[in-house]
Amino acid sequence: MVTPDSEAEKEEKASYAFICEFFTTAKKKHRHEMIKMLKERVQQFCYHRDGSCVGKYCILYGNEKQLEIIVKSFKDTVVKAVKDVFAQNVILSIFDYVDHVELINNYITKEIGENIGEIIFDNYGQCVLQHIIDRLNYPHSTTDERLKKDDENKHFERYRQIFDALKKPLLSFIAANMEELLFSNITSTLVLNVLEPESENEIFKNDIDVEYKAECFQAIANLVGKEFIPGTYNNNNIS
Repeated sequence: MVTPDSEAEKEEKASYAFICEFFTTAKKKHRHEMIKMLKERVQQFCYHRDGSCVGKYCILYGNEKQLEIIVKSFKDTVVKAVKDVFAQNVILSIFDYVDHVELINNYITKEIGENIGEIIFDNYGQCVLQHIIDRLNYPHSTTDERLKKDDENKHFERYRQIFDALKKPLLSFIAANMEELLFSNITSTLVLNVLEPESENEIFKNDIDVEYKAECFQAIANLVGKEFIPGTYNNNNIS
């Protein structure tokens, strides 16, 4: 049963709906003043639709100092954010627009890696992981006009550095839990995309250490050699 919003919650959501609309028409100076007031609270109000919209605008239009404060505000709350239907979009915006990769890795990526087992089996959590992989495998696929205008090499390099900080815990977890991950509707596609072979025609190369891939492929080989018992899993994803 869904609990109706209180009057205070309704007023709060209405205020963020107004602020979200404000960002679409405000001049640069006024946007800056609004972000100045909101920057420390983004991680608090991004858990509903309009709050998430405001958070994304703060990241899109914020200056370097403001973005640093926003990113740091997510410390110790990243897992909660990436598992939320609305807040995870703010995390994705941080990945897309914040150029300070070391800052992202220290406050966002590190916490994702430390909690990879919880995040990877969550519907929205695995979407965040898939977003990182997709940006590496398909750097031209974005429909965001700002990202199209960005230098593609710069954009790819940002995601390569994010993935570099994540790949050890991610690949280690995949290798250790291959059977469960491959037979899960939530995670099977993610695993296959992570291990997707590079094409000779790819402009950008997503380098994964041989040792990490070897552990994963050995885990798959061990799984293929096991006796299959019908009914053990809901889906048989290995042919």
